[in-house]
Amino acid sequence: AFDRGEKQQLYARAGIAEYWIVVLEERAVEVYTRPRGGRHPKYQDRTVYGLRDAVPVVIGGDRVGRVPVRDVVPPGG
Repeated sequence: AFDRGEKQQLYARAGIAEYWIVVLEERAVEVYTRPRGGRHPKYQDRTVYGLRDAVPVVIGGDRVGRVPVRDVVPPGG
């Protein structure tokens, strides 16, 4: 709850372009983009990547690679 609430608002307010949350229980990665500051800071877009996906790595607006979700979350059933 903290990662999706207060912490996420702090990152959006600071203009952090991309914010990842690794959700171990769901074996997924949530990626938040397009931060909006102001009185009610938030990220405008959310994409969820599952075990069969690879998360794009973007630096300075350029896609520089991909990270497979299976390499980020521990094995399990």
